[in-house]
Amino acid sequence: MSATGVDFEINNSTNDLEVKILSNLYDMNQKTVACSLHGTQKIGLLCTHLAHSLLDQSSVGFHEYNDGDLGRPDAWCHECDAKLQKVTGDSEQEQWFLACDYKILCASCWDEAKELNIR
Repeated sequence: MSATGVDFEINNSTNDLEVKILSNLYDMNQKTVACSLHGTQKIGLLCTHLAHSLLDQSSVGFHEYNDGDLGRPDAWCHECDAKLQKVTGDSEQEQWFLACDYKILCASCWDEAKELNIR
């Protein structure tokens, strides 16, 4: 478990971060997640790089867009933002979103990631 109460695991075969949130802990209708550190919270989405930053406490930059449908806005790092700046159409934007490999975290963990990455 990480310091943020979200279970993270590095998949050694792909070197990818896997955020372990059991399906019974995530309520799609209520848009909440049961965080082991913060309890039941609204959710926020972070790109995989921001989620990784919580593990190694490295700053990767912070960008957000609030469409108002979740507890926190979608957020992404400088690397993902540089790719977003090259997007020219809807299909490219969808591909960009998928490439960000967003992770579901509780709103308090999201807040911790923002604080770490806006320094």
